[in-house]
Amino acid sequence: MMYGCHSELTETVNSSRATPLASGGALSKLVKRAPRSARSRGRRTMNVSLGEVVHRHRRLRGWTLAQLATRVSYSESMICKVEKGTRTPDLALAKALDEVLETGGVIARTIAAGRASTPVIPAQLPPPPPDLYGRARELHQLTEFSAAKRSPVVVLEGMAGAGKTALGVHWAHQHAASYPDGVFYAPLHGHTGRAPAEPGDVLAGLLSDLGAKEIPATVDGRARLWRSLTHSARILLILDDADSTEQVAPLLCGGSGSVVLITSRRRLSERTIRAAASRIPVPPLSRDTAARMLADLIHAGPDDHATLGAIAEGCSGLPVALRAAVEVIRDHPGRALMELAAHLSGPRHLHVLNTATARDQDSGIFRMVETSVRRLNPLAARVLQVLGARDIDVVTADDVADQLGISTSDAEEALVGLLGENLVLARPDGCHCPRLVRSVARSLNATSEAGDSTLRIAS
Repeated sequence: MMYGCHSELTETVNSSRATPLASGGALSKLVKRAPRSARSRGRRTMNVSLGEVVHRHRRLRGWTLAQLATRVSYSESMICKVEKGTRTPDLALAKALDEVLETGGVIARTIAAGRASTPVIPAQLPPPPPDLYGRARELHQLTEFSAAKRSPVVVLEGMAGAGKTALGVHWAHQHAASYPDGVFYAPLHGHTGRAPAEPGDVLAGLLSDLGAKEIPATVDGRARLWRSLTHSARILLILDDADSTEQVAPLLCGGSGSVVLITSRRRLSERTIRAAASRIPVPPLSRDTAARMLADLIHAGPDDHATLGAIAEGCSGLPVALRAAVEVIRDHPGRALMELAAHLSGPRHLHVLNTATARDQDSGIFRMVETSVRRLNPLAARVLQVLGARDIDVVTADDVADQLGISTSDAEEALVGLLGENLVLARPDGCHCPRLVRSVARSLNATSEAGDSTLRIAS
């Protein structure tokens, strides 16, 4: 593509003949014939491309491509591409050409001005995860739901450590080219231990990234401007770790060409977000898939499958816990896998896994589950306390009512609270409480009994 010249390469002259190069290398002598509309006014607007500027200055000096290339210390091929307009010179080459061809610095100024005026298309995705296991169904659903005719909103929901963000980012990298107006990523800090991001602050950042010059003062004003600017756009917006429907509702795009992908540990209301919202549950990995993941990451053999299955169960099939187990195994290269499996699947498995992630406070296994536990209402917290203390895997509302001496309706309400925070998983035979969640509940109970009221989960 031939690059149109900056204003410094455009000049109105009264003569159509190019005269020999004057002292100082003025570009006004290197011109092309103007359009008829300009000539009809008795003047000509002369416009040349950067490639033509370089070519004509070189020819006026009688230099070959090779001679010019030698003088600027670049390859002959590069200079040829610049002259043909198939390659834009970088700033270093532009400055070298200005100096050697005595153009007065106009080539470098043109390149710099072109860069400053070129809008930056947001491409804000975090790096893709190195590998993804057992998510073919979810990836297919993401692709299907994102192609909906109405403005799609897709919610990836699941318990702490299930890999929702990794899944969303992986899919986004695969499909980023479908969103030519930008890919945006906004962490909402719903469960990081920090204060959840305020919608107004998130909108201010999104509007700035989109190029808005003036940001309205109110949340409603920012939301209206965001919807207006995205109405005809095709963008992908990832809202990671959402806290509530109230947090994400003002952030939704306008129009029908964009996709909003939300990740959250909590069950968000599709009706509150938008009627067209779709929910994709992200469950823990199956025992076989988790064992295969471990085998791949530690390069284990087929004879270790049963041992890795035990570790997978100790990790409740959660990718974040499985990767912590991999860290433990890699940190003890001389230890037998069976011995490490005893620690990773035994009574102190939570302590071992949490220690492996202690360097990153927000991704520690205990911390991740604890932030969800603290959101429970007192009755739901009491149910979780019992599940942890008695190490109950699957429970029904009738079971809860019998064990706590409460009504079935109260028991159902408590289980709904646990399901809403994705601390238990719905199964045909009842609600399943993963082993790691039960371990965290026991640990919190023990701390509460020791007198630390800050960790008490039941009143």
